[in-house]
Amino acid sequence: MASHLDRETASPVLFIVSVLAIQILGILAMVLTGIWMHHYLGGFGWDGTRLEFDYHPLCMVISLVFLYSEGKIFNFCTSMFQYIMQFGSTAWPTETSS
Repeated sequence: MASHLDRETASPVLFIVSVLAIQILGILAMVLTGIWMHHYLGGFGWDGTRLEFDYHPLCMVISLVFLYSEGKIFNFCTSMFQYIMQFGSTAWPTETSS
């Protein structure tokens, strides 16, 4: 019984669509958090007032949602690239000089 996560049967189109959807949702989360902080909590400040702490939720969304998902995508792509390179180096014979 084949798993739906097999790399041999995975569709590149599905992967690209998934990556684009993840990136769009991550950017949307950052934009909506920024709008929420600006509109409902009075904006951002760097003058020693309580507005200084309004950067915290935005930075948390950027780091824990967007950058983490980008890191997971990069990790998957590099492991897939290494898998392809290992297969390519062993699949075809190389020339030997005598």
